[in-house]
Amino acid sequence: MNAYDMEVEVLLGLSEQRIKFLIENFIKNKLSDINNFVQVRDKLLKELIPLQEKAKKLEEGVKNIERNILKYQESLKTTHRYRRKIFEEIRKRDVFVPDSETSLIIFFLQTHPEYTIKKFSSHSFPDAILLNEGKEISVEFEYIAYSFNRHKPQLAKAKENNKYHCDLCICWHHRSGDRLPVPCWALSTDEIFPAVNINEEE
Repeated sequence: MNAYDMEVEVLLGLSEQRIKFLIENFIKNKLSDINNFVQVRDKLLKELIPLQEKAKKLEEGVKNIERNILKYQESLKTTHRYRRKIFEEIRKRDVFVPDSETSLIIFFLQTHPEYTIKKFSSHSFPDAILLNEGKEISVEFEYIAYSFNRHKPQLAKAKENNKYHCDLCICWHHRSGDRLPVPCWALSTDEIFPAVNINEEE
């Protein structure tokens, strides 16, 4: 006799009332399982709603980042067009155009003979001490203005020791959004841009 036949024999040996009790108990247990399942489902749905809201905010954040990237790319295009325009105009005049920090220094000394170098070292900060009408000026040369900002920690440390030891940044190109803690002289346009306080930038 197999297990199924044994179960049938057991059921046949039970009273009708006992069988009814077993069936009702079976149904009750199944209903309880279903109810537990529904409760778990509802709980998961409640937890899912905040996650969906967070996902939506993250998606909006990603879209904002993408929009900012597009704006930055457009800004770069504008900057490049502006630089090309300047370079083309200078080339028309048959003037030497710097393409690095070293050539920038050569260009500056050739076009501004009123300045002479008292001290120079490309391995120190600032790069040089220039003399103009007997006055010493501490100068850092940078081909692009914003590259100067890598020296901010050195400037902050020097300021703490009451030794703010850089008077001027001389660069070739200065973008409209560049902010430097010292005045910046852009040779490509011959403009001097005012300093921006380090604390304001932080």
